[in-house]
Amino acid sequence: MFWFIIGIILGCILMWVISQVRSGTFKATWYQWVLGVLAVASALFGIQNYQGFISGLEPIAAKYSLTLYGGIAVVLALLTWLIPILTRAIGNKKDKEVNNAAS
Repeated sequence: MFWFIIGIILGCILMWVISQVRSGTFKATWYQWVLGVLAVASALFGIQNYQGFISGLEPIAAKYSLTLYGGIAVVLALLTWLIPILTRAIGNKKDKEVNNAAS
């Protein structure tokens, strides 16, 4: 039942993101899709491993696996979010330098 609910939630989120991309409200490049899918897959894999280790009475392994896969998911999600912001900031800085040099 847990995975059914997770699937419904992920499906709703994916529908919302795709509708926002199609309407032009949200722009996403190909690498953002790849990093986002990898982040979600890593998080789901971490949750699945955590549940498996807990049911196998291995709480220390459960904590380590959740930390490992959860950390990877967080890093990938941050990269998905930060790369466009940083490239925009670098592009704006270069534009200002070009404008100052031309003046």
